[in-house]
Amino acid sequence: MYLLSLAGGFLARHTAWSLANLFATTFYGESAYSGTLTAKTWPGLALFFVIYGALGMVWGWIAREGSDALLPVKSMLPLWGGLFGILCFYFFFSFAWNRINPLIPLYAQISNLRAGHLLWGVCLSRSAVYAKRIAGVNADPAGDPEVKSGEVIV
Repeated sequence: MYLLSLAGGFLARHTAWSLANLFATTFYGESAYSGTLTAKTWPGLALFFVIYGALGMVWGWIAREGSDALLPVKSMLPLWGGLFGILCFYFFFSFAWNRINPLIPLYAQISNLRAGHLLWGVCLSRSAVYAKRIAGVNADPAGDPEVKSGEVIV
């Protein structure tokens, strides 16, 4: 999602650090919003990845396998993932950021972020496939080879 937003930013003649600096305004106020890499850029970038990493964990809990799964039709996971991404977008940019940091919805490139959230959600829907692939590489031949999506892989 961040890369798609960066690509859209480049087309609009923004720098690579504009979005991270925009998120950094949550901590440092409007003085953090610039087009250059500063010490204030890193907390903004970290905030972005922490938020969407936590939302990825929520998705892992929602889309887990087993009898207690919350999604009824697993074959529609890309649709569910895209819907999750769009719901996250509307939650943050219509509700949360207006109350936490109004500069973000004011200065962010909304169309790029909307498309990025959709793509991010569809990519999240593939997380079960990636988890099985990782488990297959790390599986102990003598142990239980079946790993369910959403479980901790050791």
